[in-house]
Amino acid sequence: RAAPVLIDNSAPDLTSEKTITGKQVKVSGKATDAWSPIQAIAYALDDKDEFHPILPADLIFDSTSESWEVTISDLSPGPHVLTLRAADTRGNTVYRSVLFEIK
Repeated sequence: RAAPVLIDNSAPDLTSEKTITGKQVKVSGKATDAWSPIQAIAYALDDKDEFHPILPADLIFDSTSESWEVTISDLSPGPHVLTLRAADTRGNTVYRSVLFEIK
């Protein structure tokens, strides 16, 4: 008798909210997947190809729902785009953009 096989082709859901204070932005949210644990969350600022990892609030990726927060300081005045990326253990990935402006 064969063990059941999990087929998960859906990307996680990624929510976020931002708070701007002076020259910094704090972005927090939650990555949630219906079937597979969250494996990674990362961000890139202003269309850079380099993604920086974000640790979950409990410091370990071990469940299908992970809260997270990142603060980016010393931002230059003007518009910015923060690209968020979340992936589950099956390799399904979602991208979200957060637009904001530093005055």
